[in-house]
Amino acid sequence: QATGFSGHEVANATVSSKSHGMFCNLKFDSYERSRSFNYNILKFAGAGWVEMATWDNVDKLKLTGLQDRVQKKGNFHLKVTTIVEEPFVYFSSSNKGEKKLEGFCIDLLHALSQLSGFTYEVNLVGDGHFGGYNESSQSWNGMIGELERKVADIAVASITVTQSRATAVDFLPSFMTIDLKFILHSSTKYKEEKYSAYAFLEPFETNLYYAIIFCVVMLAAFICVLSKHSPSELKRHQNARRLRTEKTDAERGMGFNNALYFVWAALFWQTPERVPRSLSARVITVLWYLAAVVFVASYTANMVAVVSRHSDSIDSAQDLLLQNDVLFGTVESSAVETQLRSSGIRIAQKIYSFMTGENVKGQNMMVPNMDTGLEYVRKGKYALFWDSLSIDYAAVNSNCELVSTKVGFGEIKYGIA
Repeated sequence: QATGFSGHEVANATVSSKSHGMFCNLKFDSYERSRSFNYNILKFAGAGWVEMATWDNVDKLKLTGLQDRVQKKGNFHLKVTTIVEEPFVYFSSSNKGEKKLEGFCIDLLHALSQLSGFTYEVNLVGDGHFGGYNESSQSWNGMIGELERKVADIAVASITVTQSRATAVDFLPSFMTIDLKFILHSSTKYKEEKYSAYAFLEPFETNLYYAIIFCVVMLAAFICVLSKHSPSELKRHQNARRLRTEKTDAERGMGFNNALYFVWAALFWQTPERVPRSLSARVITVLWYLAAVVFVASYTANMVAVVSRHSDSIDSAQDLLLQNDVLFGTVESSAVETQLRSSGIRIAQKIYSFMTGENVKGQNMMVPNMDTGLEYVRKGKYALFWDSLSIDYAAVNSNCELVSTKVGFGEIKYGIA
């Protein structure tokens, strides 16, 4: 049974009232739209959900997590952990001989402190690692571990944002996105052929050269015989008024010496002054010129291939896997190691298997830090997989000693944790 109230009257009563709902106070405007509502932005952080920010129609977005600490004004002190890796963080000497930390990340930290009004102290990470999860101890090492244990407040370095790390600590939006590369010594990447003084003979086999010499001698003798017994050849010489003596006739005629010189010159597309005059000899000459075209073209093509040939040139990650002379690895407990280990790309899985022991030495080729890896690279026979920015920086400052190469997969994002 109806109570006597129409739907319009119920709607007006609801809009004009102010009551507390499950999430916030309910208020409506003249268009019967809710004026007061807010949202809680949560993030799952391993043990449970953590509030990161709130949003309402008055104050809009309000950050309550790590970003709020950095962005809001206020005087507070932060303990910063970092790791040395050029060009992000490195030591430089002042005029007084004192060493201080500089680099892109240090400049970024200083700019944030100027904007947000906080002070800070920077310390190098104790174990020298970026942050990897140990399954046996179920704990993090490196900078991620120091943040989790509250030893440091934030980590400002070339630390990669990964899904596993994001479950342990909070990250600011990434400040840089780069790709993956590997670096190796130039002598390892390019192995030029060492040519001997007889390199010009390499296009053909020795037996072929013997066959060519035999053909030249036999063809010269054949042309000489044809010239001596051809009526047209003799007639032309006898009717020539300038042939006055036997010596002149021998010089002008196609004797063995002249025939041998003619055949040899024709092999290289040259035409000497004395040529056969008889029809039969000229037919043989045309066939020989055709053979000479094939000979010169084949020799030129093979010679170009010999001169421009490189052996074992490493131009991709696939080339690294196809050889056993150069070993390669990356920094242990790093995001690059995690990316290679968890990647679904087949070549990435092969690279990680090689690094962890499936190589000719049967050894783990991981290095504790980038500097150690670069030392191995400078000694040769080793390639280091790392982010493109650090790799390119090391290659540019190596006086052309080191060469970087793109891997072709993998994207790396750097952020402040």
